[in-house]
Amino acid sequence: MNTNRVIATATLCILLNCSAGAQAMNEKERLASLVRMIRTEKAKMYESEGIRAQGTRVVSQVTTYDAEGRKTEQLNYTDEGLPVFRNAFAYDNSGELIEKSEYRADGSLVRRYVYTRDKTKRKVEQLVYNADGVLSAKSIDLFDEKGRVTESLDYEADGSLQLKDIFFYDGKDRVNEVISCAYKPDASIVSAIKNDHGEITTIDRGKIAMKDTICGEGFLISRDVYAYNNQGNSVERLSYTGDRSLISREVIVDDAHERTIEVLIYNPHGALRSRIIYVREYDMRGNWIKEIKSKWNFKVSKFEPEEITYRTITYY
Repeated sequence: MNTNRVIATATLCILLNCSAGAQAMNEKERLASLVRMIRTEKAKMYESEGIRAQGTRVVSQVTTYDAEGRKTEQLNYTDEGLPVFRNAFAYDNSGELIEKSEYRADGSLVRRYVYTRDKTKRKVEQLVYNADGVLSAKSIDLFDEKGRVTESLDYEADGSLQLKDIFFYDGKDRVNEVISCAYKPDASIVSAIKNDHGEITTIDRGKIAMKDTICGEGFLISRDVYAYNNQGNSVERLSYTGDRSLISREVIVDDAHERTIEVLIYNPHGALRSRIIYVREYDMRGNWIKEIKSKWNFKVSKFEPEEITYRTITYY
């Protein structure tokens, strides 16, 4: 099962049992064989004389890896294929991510992320620096005796606590609830209910934050509850606001490769609002090279291709 405050991203990584490094920046991916570079292109589908046709393929991302399988550079592009920013990654002698730098298209530095790990190589602290080297934010992860994340805390540059996520687990060590708290009631806290491929529902949870004892001096801004099927390839998420109003219900289904193949999103009243499926083609090494995203059209009661993603992969 993958800023403004986007709570879903970090939580899905924990659901997927990502490594500490992957939780930090997803710098390690599930790739078969030793990949040197991945060039990703996207093509939107459009209607032409009653037939779905593919638009022009436009580059969206180019990612480079070293001979150890670690991501070293990522170039990102706009929907029109224009370069927008570049990420550079640095690792310690044991291969763990210790720094990420973000640059604009003109090469100027935007910010740096510096990671500290404990003796078990878990990420325990993230420091964010502006281009001038001034600290702008800090986050800390806390773990229990089983090595599970129990709390993620975000601090302002002055050391004041801004946000906290509290994680709870079921008997199989899977996340089954996430409580999110804010400690500045006048702050505008924007959250997104989404996954890597699904639709996005954005809501300013700071406007509906509620006092709650679990948050101590803070305000409850969201509560996400997770349930799993017996096969372990499906996750259901119920998302609530700070006043305990249901926002949405989302079901994510994975294939045998642990890649999402279907996303269903329901409104608070239980009606299906969106349904998306993914069909992929793989190369001889086992990496996907083509992905067709199709969305259910309620008017004609069928799936229609919406976007095609192509990956050109070169190997060591």
